Amino acid sequence: MIKSKGFTLIEIMVVIVIVGVLAAFALPAYQKYTQRAARAEGQQLAMSIMAAQERFYLEHAAYTDKLGSGTGELGFSKLTSESGHFEAEAKQCAAPAKELSRCVRVILNPKSQLAKDLMNDLKAAGASIDTIWLQSNGEHSDTWDAPIL
Repeated sequence: MIKSKGFTLIEIMVVIVIVGVLAAFALPAYQKYTQRAARAEGQQLAMSIMAAQERFYLEHAAYTDKLGSGTGELGFSKLTSESGHFEAEAKQCAAPAKELSRCVRVILNPKSQLAKDLMNDLKAAGASIDTIWLQSNGEHSDTWDAPIL
């Protein structure tokens, strides 16, 4: 009797089917995880800028839209999140019109495709704005609380 070495075609096909089924479940879970990580990274950037805004307000009795590292600015040398998914900016609060010295809004604009996909998923879940933002008076966009699909 001759013993053959190796695997039969059926055994290989069974392994391929099992790997395919596992990948079908793992890929969507991984995509949700990366979206949550990007969202948390954006929130961390916005919160650190807002904390700096509050410190600036305590010292100067006004907020600033200058986030850089020069005189009269907040001291941020990098205005993008760690992985580059979001870019931050500061602006005067929206209507009702408030002057910048009393109210500032930190806005996160999506820059990577992952961040843009995240924003599209948030819109599909009911969010109605194009950016994530945080305001000095404690207001925030509804995208902070919207579920990620």
